[in-house]
Amino acid sequence: PLSSPGPQQHPNPNAISSSSREDASEQRTMAAFILSVICSEYPLGQSECINEKLHTTCSVLLQTLESPEENERKEAERNLTPQFRMWLLICLGNLTKDNAMAQVELFSRGV
Repeated sequence: PLSSPGPQQHPNPNAISSSSREDASEQRTMAAFILSVICSEYPLGQSECINEKLHTTCSVLLQTLESPEENERKEAERNLTPQFRMWLLICLGNLTKDNAMAQVELFSRGV
């Protein structure tokens, strides 16, 4: 005999957003890691990342942690995990290591 399907089960929307947030956080961290490797002791990689304004992006992200606006700061604290922050800083370090032009560029922009 055919039975009617039971009530359709929908996953908890909060669980989805939590899982999605974790996935996004992990992907951001992996991207920062990959960019830090591209900049590591590779002048062409450093140059291309400077041309694409990676230093500006990293700086803006890190500066949101110091926002005077409480909501923006809390959102940044949720999105910028300690691991992600670490790789952003390593990326900035690799971007300027042994590269005087990159150092001048970052310094001139206040990074």
